[in-house]
Amino acid sequence: MSAIFHLPSIAIEIVRVARYVTATRVTLQGAMLELLAILITLFVITPLTGGTTAQTVSDIYLGNTVTLGAALRTAWSRYGTLLKSNFIPMIAVIAGFVMLVVPGIVWLLSYLFITQIVMNEGMSRSRSIRVRSKDLVRGYRGKAFVIIVVILLIELLARAGIRSMARFFIGAAAVSGMAPILNESVAIIVAPMSALSMTLLYYDLRIRKEGFDLEMLTRAVGMGNPHEV
Repeated sequence: MSAIFHLPSIAIEIVRVARYVTATRVTLQGAMLELLAILITLFVITPLTGGTTAQTVSDIYLGNTVTLGAALRTAWSRYGTLLKSNFIPMIAVIAGFVMLVVPGIVWLLSYLFITQIVMNEGMSRSRSIRVRSKDLVRGYRGKAFVIIVVILLIELLARAGIRSMARFFIGAAAVSGMAPILNESVAIIVAPMSALSMTLLYYDLRIRKEGFDLEMLTRAVGMGNPHEV
């Protein structure tokens, strides 16, 4: 699934690397290709990978029939909401990191569950989704931060590992030019792993703060509102 979403970005990087190898200086076309790859990642790959993974994990957790096609169709049907809801938080997080690192981290943690909320709670208003995410993560930002750090460490180790292997087989000079393609290859693995971790944390917090597992059990046995039991 992740590999399919990353194919356009990988193709762009291959073209860019080919131009880099033959060019003697940085060109406008190369810069535009780099920008295009970034935009595809931010506005296409990330929301669709996150949405599809969140839907798949939710179906497994809730005991529903799991098919990749159905999860992808559901994510695509909510693509507009995913894109719109993540746009302002993304700008806020980037601005926070540019100005001061700490605000960027706080905003990143506050808006951590936007994708999961869009896919599982049927909300469509961006402001309501952001407020819901902040409320859900409140009191557990430390736990969420540790999970993000672990994922980043795994990504860094994976990138270092694949570059070391590539240097061994094709040499350091070739690896330098192929770095963007190698990074995209790592992203194929890391992107769904990140979405999977966030979805599991989302359900963990719903269980801790809202008794979500009790609600599911009550619905299964037909006992009505779990909070009245």
